[in-house]
Amino acid sequence: MPKTKQQPLIRTRLRSEDLSRLDQICRAEAKTQAEIARRALLFYLDSYEKKQLDDRESKLEARLRKMEDRLAAMIMRPTIDVGVLYQAIYHNFGKDAPKAFGAFYNHAVKRLQAKRKDTGDKAAVMQMVNDLYRKDEPKSEPEPSKPQTLGELKRYKTDE
Repeated sequence: MPKTKQQPLIRTRLRSEDLSRLDQICRAEAKTQAEIARRALLFYLDSYEKKQLDDRESKLEARLRKMEDRLAAMIMRPTIDVGVLYQAIYHNFGKDAPKAFGAFYNHAVKRLQAKRKDTGDKAAVMQMVNDLYRKDEPKSEPEPSKPQTLGELKRYKTDE
């Protein structure tokens, strides 16, 4: 008969009422005391590890939530400032506000483009700047078409 490897033995003492409860469970489950004790100990070990993991995760979640709140506050401040500036400009410029916004916008784009020209990959940066600002450009009035023929040139000059 091949020998089976002996597992380490754990011994413990129980109060008499706890031992009688264990005996009741053993009879109801039709298992030995060792099997029930082994299952109970494994259950405890698993739940202990799960609790430790949950505690670590909840601490991590709290830290992430705090960082998220800080980032939101950092984003909120400039957004509010921009809104205040928009209101001040719109209030002070009246009907000319859209024209003023367009001029301010174009100046800001040119400033950004000038700052970005000193980087290594100029073409990629310029493409990024153009793509970024092309979406938000204010609608400008269409330029009058230039005359292509002599007849159009005469009509163009008379319209002025």
